[in-house]
Amino acid sequence: MSAAGRLWAAMKARDTGRVRARWPSAVVEEEAGRRSMASLGSRRAAALDAMALSRLILTRRLGLAPTELIWYQAYTACVVGDTSVMLHHLERLPRAGYAARVDLMLARLTDVTADTSLTARATAQLRPLAGHMVEADALLVALDRREAARAAQIVVPYADVVAAARSDGRLGTAARCIAGTGEDAEDAPPASKPTDPPTVRTLFGYLACLAAGAAGPRGALPDGLDRLRDLDPALLDDLIDRGALGPSAVLPSLPTEHPPLQPDRMPYLRCRLTPGEASEADLAATGFTAERARRAFLAQDRAALDALPDTDPAVRRYRALDAWRRTGRPERLDGLGPEAEPLAEGFDALRAAIAARPGEAQTVPEAVAADPSCWRLLTAEARAGSLRAGDAARHHPRFVEWLDIWRVAGLVLDGQWIQAAAEGDALAARAGTAAVRAEALNLAACARAEHGDTEGALTRLDEALDLTDRTALLVNASLVAAERRPIAALPYLTRIAQGTATATGGGPTAARENAVRAAIGCWQADKELDGCPPELTDLVRSALGDRVLDTELYRLLLTLTTAYDPMWLADGKAGVAASGPEQGALLNYYRTRARLMAPEHEVGLSDVAGVLVRLAQEDDAYSWVSDELRGVVNLLNEGVHCEFGTAVHLTPAIEVLLESGSLDPVPRLVLGAQAAAHLTVYLAGAGQDIDPAVEKRLLLAPCTDLLSGALDVPESMDEAVREELSRCLCVSAIRVLESTQRTVDDRADRWARLMDAQPAPTGRGTASFTRLLTGLLNDVDECTARLRAFIRLLTDLPQHESARQIAQLLTKAVLTWSAETTRLRSAVEGPAA
Repeated sequence: MSAAGRLWAAMKARDTGRVRARWPSAVVEEEAGRRSMASLGSRRAAALDAMALSRLILTRRLGLAPTELIWYQAYTACVVGDTSVMLHHLERLPRAGYAARVDLMLARLTDVTADTSLTARATAQLRPLAGHMVEADALLVALDRREAARAAQIVVPYADVVAAARSDGRLGTAARCIAGTGEDAEDAPPASKPTDPPTVRTLFGYLACLAAGAAGPRGALPDGLDRLRDLDPALLDDLIDRGALGPSAVLPSLPTEHPPLQPDRMPYLRCRLTPGEASEADLAATGFTAERARRAFLAQDRAALDALPDTDPAVRRYRALDAWRRTGRPERLDGLGPEAEPLAEGFDALRAAIAARPGEAQTVPEAVAADPSCWRLLTAEARAGSLRAGDAARHHPRFVEWLDIWRVAGLVLDGQWIQAAAEGDALAARAGTAAVRAEALNLAACARAEHGDTEGALTRLDEALDLTDRTALLVNASLVAAERRPIAALPYLTRIAQGTATATGGGPTAARENAVRAAIGCWQADKELDGCPPELTDLVRSALGDRVLDTELYRLLLTLTTAYDPMWLADGKAGVAASGPEQGALLNYYRTRARLMAPEHEVGLSDVAGVLVRLAQEDDAYSWVSDELRGVVNLLNEGVHCEFGTAVHLTPAIEVLLESGSLDPVPRLVLGAQAAAHLTVYLAGAGQDIDPAVEKRLLLAPCTDLLSGALDVPESMDEAVREELSRCLCVSAIRVLESTQRTVDDRADRWARLMDAQPAPTGRGTASFTRLLTGLLNDVDECTARLRAFIRLLTDLPQHESARQIAQLLTKAVLTWSAETTRLRSAVEGPAA
């Protein structure tokens, strides 16, 4: 902003109340005017500032040409995003000049293309520049469909101009790839840089995918898939249709935590590549109604099928098939299409043959074998081995494989393990597709596992997993592997979690969560393991990065991480996501606990207690908070029951809980008394004394409340609590007695020194001298009053032998010291009177 602009901005801030100031407006305006006219450059800068501040009247005094001011107005409108106003000002300029108007329209290209009226106005602005500026030609091609034929001729020279302006020859290379004119090796798709704008990275990624689809296996994944983040469905369709994106290479390779495509594009990609594995939510969001209808039909979910829109022909077809399955051939064949009649006749003939010759395999008519949507109606017959393909085998190999799969599945379900294993192996050997081979190996593995051949089963499952990463196969492999040793299932469960995350764009699913839970269960069941294996640690870290996770599982993972991976969790940069306030509270609590193990964070158990106390005091506190509070109380209770003076480090956490008022009477009494006793013994060992106010708060006042009935202690625990308090009182009383003895000895020495310093009776009778002596006696009286409080409590609490002895010892000391202070006080106050 110019010097004049800063002054004008200050005036505007004052006028709008954003700044409080009393400077004179006339002086500021005069100074701003003087600075704005210092040079041609300052006048132009001041004009732009005046427009940005919506003070166009100021531009009239700057002496600039009207067209120049109009240009500045167009520029300002472009900057603030008002495309219509920008075009209005451009229309006021001479049509043949101001070529830089193309740059303004390029900057607002999204708005211009989204509104037909803006498109027409921009096109009119570009026409006079066509043929004179390659940028104008390129923009015309983008805006006017009639110019599309010139796109291939325009894109390369335009890209060369832009590349020269940016000193980046990659843009020209990319243009030649698009136009199909690149012939040399150097015209291979260019690589993007981290500093490239998103659109450039997207363009280069799109070209890389196209090149990979042309040069490598169908669906091969090119390097730099992350450059496709901004691709819309139309470009994704183009890449899929060209074979540049395929399910086997793309979906398993997408990173779990940071998928390369926008979240709303991932469902579309899954539905296009692997519709059978897409979630119901994905199908609904992307409009894949045919797949939803197919699933409802297979699940025999009539309500779900009826809920789908009947405008989709697939829905009408599956409704008709459902009616056929339920009632036999329906009277009407609406929804099945014109080929329904021969299909219906084929079904009628097949069913009649099966009914007439039970136990014999019947040949399936070709019309039935040709329609995969109808095979489901024959599942029971296929499983029983009542069907054979006949002549249809030559033209419909998929139907033959479907029959074979169900035949082997029938053997497995009937418990014929040896025959099922043999036929499954044979089918896998002759299968024509990876999917059928994998399913055959899966069935053979199932039969071998049931027969006790765990090694053979796992070998076949591993072979099937080399063909496809299906979740069902991984589940089966994990179950078989766990038979050998529980932790052996971990690699398969990890692949389930990671594979599910990949298929859903990083979001959690039931399969992913169940896999994580199962992995933790296998680790806990393996008694030979010492600590948490790195593979499980990595899996837990990955799962905690999910944006949406079941809160119960989220807490379990945080608990595990706090115990076995605390340094990672303690780091605020750890990639742990939290969905909602409750998970945010969980993360804060467990991260605080983890930082107990990280000295650099200087966190203590009192900080952990403080987090829980604040959560417990909130309205509608989370249910787990009370569980964790009980856990902390139990931890403190275990910690304080040790040699007195060694658990003083727990006192701050106990005080936090006591001050919060969140403890029940029993832990309130026990923890407070134990903290006081530990602190008293610890300080006594250092020659110090506990603060009487702390002693009263932690020990004496709670004991008094118990004896007065102010605290409601369960009857079953009353005697034990009193014994505990009596023990703490005894330990503290001995140290207080020792401390009092030191105080008495110290005051006696000081008394003697004072008396020696004032040998004459006249000096001893002064008011100041009397106050000194009285102060010494008051100190001793305070100590004996403190001991009397211990005597009263020890007398009222359970009278075991040690308590009686300590009470007697305290009483004797108090009587002795009290008598002496009374005698001395009389001696001191007598002459003074």
